[in-house]
Amino acid sequence: MFLNSKIDEGNILYMKEYSKPSINVDIDLIYDSYIRALALYECLESYIRNGYNFIEYEQNKQDEEIYYIIHPVLKYKSLKRLEFR
Repeated sequence: MFLNSKIDEGNILYMKEYSKPSINVDIDLIYDSYIRALALYECLESYIRNGYNFIEYEQNKQDEEIYYIIHPVLKYKSLKRLEFR
């Protein structure tokens, strides 16, 4: 996304859903980095295909709080529920 004065509220440049990783993959060290790099690559490919223009999508802002990093306990519980750990 493009950053604005409120940091995470700028327009979105690329969105994609990725599949759940296998149970043996370290999400923090491997999978998260992999899908971030892949998303950046695909976003830049789209930028080039569209004549060096980004296609921007406005965020759905309905007085929601912005969270920058998931709380470690919530992350642990979510991953445990998905049987990653």
